[in-house]
Amino acid sequence: MSLSERPDILLVTRIIMPDGMPLSLASCCAVAAFAWVLHDHALTLRDEVAFVWRQKIRYAAFLFFWVRYMGLFLVGALLAMNIFYESRIVAFDEELYEGWASMADMASDALWLLAPLFQFAVFWVVEVILQCRIHALYGSWMLATFNAVFFLGELAAMFFLWILHPDFSESCAEGTILLSPTSCGYSVPVYWIPAIVFELWLAALAFRKLGSSWGSDLFTLVVQDSIKYFALVAVVMVAHFVSAFYQVDGLVLSFLVAGQTIGGSRLVLQLRKAYYEGPDNGHGTTLAAGGVRRGISTIVDESFYAPQLS
Repeated sequence: MSLSERPDILLVTRIIMPDGMPLSLASCCAVAAFAWVLHDHALTLRDEVAFVWRQKIRYAAFLFFWVRYMGLFLVGALLAMNIFYESRIVAFDEELYEGWASMADMASDALWLLAPLFQFAVFWVVEVILQCRIHALYGSWMLATFNAVFFLGELAAMFFLWILHPDFSESCAEGTILLSPTSCGYSVPVYWIPAIVFELWLAALAFRKLGSSWGSDLFTLVVQDSIKYFALVAVVMVAHFVSAFYQVDGLVLSFLVAGQTIGGSRLVLQLRKAYYEGPDNGHGTTLAAGGVRRGISTIVDESFYAPQLS
C-alpha cells in the first residue's frame, strides 16, 4: 500500500491539503508539525490573552510575539515549500512548461537557501529568552556576560558557516552547494553545530540548577517547568542534525522549527503565569506576592518578564 493510499495519513493531511495535492512523507511531517503548533496555540491561547495581551507590554512580550507568530509563519512556509516542491515534480511537463519550470526551480532553490535565515531569526530569539531564564535562575552577571559572548560567537559562526558552505555532502562533487533535496547522499547542515553546542550548554546549566533546587516547593516547581522547554529545544535540534546523516532531515526540519516555537513561547507564558497568578491558585507558585517576591529574586527577573509592583 502506497503512502497516498493509507487512510490514517489521509485523515490528518487532507484537512489541510486538498485532494489532488501530491502526498509524500515529507509533506505529511510538515502537516503534522504545523498541526502541532496550531494545537499548542489553541491550548495556550487563553494564557496568552490573560498574561500577555491583557498585561502591560514589556520586552519579553515582544520576544514572545516574535517567536510565537514568526515560528507559526515559518512552519506554514515550510509546509508550502514541501507542497510546491512536490507539485512541480508531479505536475510539470518539461516539454510544455520548460521555461516556467526553470523559473520555478530557481524560486524553490532560493526558498531552500534562504530558509535557514528565517530559522535563525526564530532560534536566536528563543536563545535570548533561554539566556534570560538562566540569568534569572543564577542571578550572576558574570555568567550572563559569558553566555552573551558565547551567544555572539555562536551567531557569527552560524552565519559564517551558512555563507561559506550551507551543507556538507557525502558524495556530491567538490564545491557543490546543496540548496534543495538531492540524490547526492546525506547533507549535513554544519551551521547548526555551534547552535547545538550552545543549546546543550544552556540545558546543562538548567539541569544543574534543578539538582540544587530541592527543598523549596516553589523553586522546584518553576525550575522543573522551565527545564521541559530547555529539553524540548535541545532534543529537536539534536534530532534534526543526526537525521541528516540518514537523509531524513527534511522530515525533521518542520519539527525543529515547531519545537523551538513551542518551547520558547511556552517558557515566557509559564513565567508570566507564575508571576501574575494570585496566592489563591492552590499551588503556591505566585511570584507577585510581596512577602515571597524578595526571597525568590533568582527565579524570575521581574524587570524583564513583567512590570514591577508599585
